[in-house]
Amino acid sequence: MDQLMTFEECYRMTDMPAGKRKVLLAALRLFAANGVSGTSTAQIARAAATSQATIFKYYKTKQDLVNAVLAPVFNMLGPDYQADFTREITNFSPRRHLDEIIAAIIHRRYELMERNHDAIIILVGELMGNRRIIRQARRLFIRGARLFGPRLANLLQKFPEYNRNISVYEVMRIMMSQLLGYFMVQHRLVPGISRNTEQDLDMIAHEIYRAITN
Repeated sequence: MDQLMTFEECYRMTDMPAGKRKVLLAALRLFAANGVSGTSTAQIARAAATSQATIFKYYKTKQDLVNAVLAPVFNMLGPDYQADFTREITNFSPRRHLDEIIAAIIHRRYELMERNHDAIIILVGELMGNRRIIRQARRLFIRGARLFGPRLANLLQKFPEYNRNISVYEVMRIMMSQLLGYFMVQHRLVPGISRNTEQDLDMIAHEIYRAITN
C-alpha cells in the first residue's frame, strides 16, 4: 500500500518536457500556498525558472493550468487510492472490532491526504466553483462508490451494532466530511497550532463509530 504515488511523484514519472514539469510543480506549491486567485503566472514562471511565454505554450489560460495540476486526481491517483481502499476493507481481519476498523480507515485516508496536502488544498478550493472539477470529482466519487461501496456494506453488516438505517453511502459521506473538515482546519484555519494528530484522528473515528451504530 505504501507504494502509492504522490502528486509530485506522478508529475516526475509522467513523460513530459522538463519545462512543463517544472511549471506544474511550481503551480502546485504556489496555488496551495496562496490560492489560485492569489497566484499570478508571473510568480509561477519565476518559481519554475522559466518565462510566462513557456507557461502559455503549454496552457492557454491559468484555469487550464489549474485543471492540469489537478488532473492526476482523476486519471491516476484517485483510481489508485480507491483501489487501495478496496483492498484495505477486503483484507480486514474478521476478529477486529468495528471501532478499530473505522480508526484504521480514518488514519490511512488521512495519511494519504497529508502526503498530497498541496493538491488537496487546491482541490477543495476548486470544488467551490470550478464546474469542470466538480463534475470530475462527482464522477470519481460515483466510481468509488460502485467499486468499494458493496464491499464496505458487506463489512459493516457483519457487526450487530451497525445501524442498518444508515446507508453505506451516508457512512462514506460522514467519513469524507470529517476528514476534509479536519484537514482544512489544520492547514488553513489554525496551521500554526501544535497538535496531536493521532489522538485527533482517534477522536474523529470514535465520533464516526457513535454516529453509525445503535
